[in-house]
Amino acid sequence: MWDKQGGVEGSGDYRLYDNTAYSLELNARVYVESMGGEIPIAMETDILYKGGKVYYLAGRQTEFHVVK
Repeated sequence: MWDKQGGVEGSGDYRLYDNTAYSLELNARVYVESMGGEIPIAMETDILYKGGKVYYLAGRQTEFHVVK
């Protein structure tokens, strides 16, 4: 849960299972002075958890995709 990073009992403490695909949701907030406040940046991508490692199913995103 992006808004409860201190821990979420129950469903928030979900165990990762080997050889399983997940949706990885990431977000950050950046203060941009010229815009007068914090700007949220969110990303969601599909991953495979295998052998204790994470593999990006569509490759790792390395650029922003700006939608106007």
